Amino acid sequence: MFDLGKILSGKRWEIMEILREEKRPSELSSILKITRQGVDKHLSILEKYLLIKKLKKGGKVFYVLSDNGKFLMNKIMEINSKYIDKIKNDYYFEKNSIENLFKNGKLEKNEFEEKLNNLILKYSIFFGKI
Repeated sequence: MFDLGKILSGKRWEIMEILREEKRPSELSSILKITRQGVDKHLSILEKYLLIKKLKKGGKVFYVLSDNGKFLMNKIMEINSKYIDKIKNDYYFEKNSIENLFKNGKLEKNEFEEKLNNLILKYSIFFGKI
């Protein structure tokens, strides 16, 4: 079964980001601080799913994203951007609701501050400190 989450988890996603430019396996090993055998295992999986391609130049092996890999990365980045936009909209909607409750006298100052702090904490995973 094709499980994109497993295929692109962890180091393989990092490898794909790096392989926007041609790299040798030894360079990937150095950048990622994992063994060459580990790099080879990840490259093998990415190549199996046609996300990267192997190039041979002057007796050396290089890897780079395939057209499929570029397409997939672009789609994932597009989806990620839309997801973050939705999260931002949700945050601002909730923030405005809390502020309106306070302005309309339905929240005391301490309740307002507590709700606002909880909201910031809830969304901080996406934006750091808001």
